[in-house]
Amino acid sequence: MAGGNIRRVAAIGTGTIGASWTAVFLARGLTVAASDPAPGAETFLRGFVAAAWPSLARLSPLPAEPPWTALNFHTEPETALAGAEFVQESAPEREDLKRALLARLDAVLDPEIAIASSSSGLLMSRMQIDCRHPERCVIGHPFNPPHLVPLVEVVGGEKTGREAIERALAFYTAIGKRPIHIWREVPGHVANRLQAALWREALHLLAEGVASVADIAIRRSVPGRAALCLDGAASDFSPRRRGRRHRSFLRAIRRADGELVGDFGKSGADPRIARASRQRHCRRNRRARYRRVGSLA
Repeated sequence: MAGGNIRRVAAIGTGTIGASWTAVFLARGLTVAASDPAPGAETFLRGFVAAAWPSLARLSPLPAEPPWTALNFHTEPETALAGAEFVQESAPEREDLKRALLARLDAVLDPEIAIASSSSGLLMSRMQIDCRHPERCVIGHPFNPPHLVPLVEVVGGEKTGREAIERALAFYTAIGKRPIHIWREVPGHVANRLQAALWREALHLLAEGVASVADIAIRRSVPGRAALCLDGAASDFSPRRRGRRHRSFLRAIRRADGELVGDFGKSGADPRIARASRQRHCRRNRRARYRRVGSLA
């Protein structure tokens, strides 16, 4: 089926990314079968869609309430695939988990149905290994939150067919996204690698005493996702209160591409950065200018 004619979508995995995708699909008039085995997943999904709906309504005319009759929920992914014309997988970012899940989906879907993974950094060539029809598997990486940010990176694996890539590009375009085709897969794709490089250089400049956190507030002069630098959430990474979030971010980037940010961990652990971040945090509180990066989406 041509990507622009798809009317039924299976959303496999309904955490933050999967739920945001679901809101997009519903807003575009599609029928969605969602699946997630986590306890309380359906409640979270419906609450997320309801909360996202007003933002979507500001982008284009929509009914006052989400079309709940167009959304069905299943705990097992196989049951959500019945009648699906496109599959958007948004399971947790673990290669072993996604590899096994794609094999399960592939085993019951008609061969012509494309499976797109929302993975932000994994290689499709590794995830499609166990599939009988690896040619239909493709990366469809959205930017968070998918219901507000239009960019989608489309990347094929070694065994991905051209037809699946074209179908994914056509589908995302039809629902109002701005997909870009990345010709060759690399860990982290393209945009995340650029963002990681920006982070690394910003931390290096701070650690070397080139400028202060306040002066490396790149978001003031650079638009969009590239603006996620030391200002906003990054400047609030204190070792006591936000060390876990900082370490989690650094680990995720290192997993995506260890070579790109091989010395990132040392920069991120530099006590000069923590000290400057705490000072910046106090100044921002005094001036009542604290805003989280999430509020800028």
